Amino acid sequence: MTWEEQYERWVEAADGSAYDDRPERIVIIETRKAARHGGPLDNPEQWEWVKSALGETNRRRFVSAVFHRQAAPRALASTMLRMGVEEENPSANRLFVEPAVKAMGARRVMNRLIDLLRDGSDREKAGVASAAYWVQGDQNQPSFVEVCGRFRDEMLRQFIATDTVYVRQRIISSLSMKTEDYSPDVAKLLPTAIRIARGHFDPYIRHRIEVQLGEEGLLRPLPS
Repeated sequence: MTWEEQYERWVEAADGSAYDDRPERIVIIETRKAARHGGPLDNPEQWEWVKSALGETNRRRFVSAVFHRQAAPRALASTMLRMGVEEENPSANRLFVEPAVKAMGARRVMNRLIDLLRDGSDREKAGVASAAYWVQGDQNQPSFVEVCGRFRDEMLRQFIATDTVYVRQRIISSLSMKTEDYSPDVAKLLPTAIRIARGHFDPYIRHRIEVQLGEEGLLRPLPS
């Protein structure tokens, strides 16, 4: 058994159904079991196939289906998080982010996202803003609450610092309008962010700040 063989079986069987008794679903479950520790798909050569597959659209869909609602293998977790950040569809990224969180832990993932938000490319910064939505951690854990606070601070800084429209489009929906959600020094920047958004030439950014402030109730979709 190899990942490629399982992928080919999945393609042949797939009909878009998610029912457990459908042929394509059976292939997914079988592959998931075989990829567990000590299984026939758990070896360095096979994990290299998976890493490569994450760079190709159709095979990536298969891999994400195998690890849906599962913890990604340790060897794959960072790669899957990266794929979640790079995924342009802000809904499809969930299939990569959640397995990475289950494997790495929410606090560690948030720290990685802060690094990318601070030092990454524009594409990565936009992807981070969308990926963070799927990072669910324990709000009773002080360490997780602390890292979430640092993430909000960095989001506000980046919204102000960037001139890239699509980065601002992705970030603005996650900006809190409450000064108490930011550290004292960063909270002072919130009026600047609101002023930028209100006067922006992009209609989505102007619309979204109205939604954030409770001035507009009908939410328009994020531009493609």
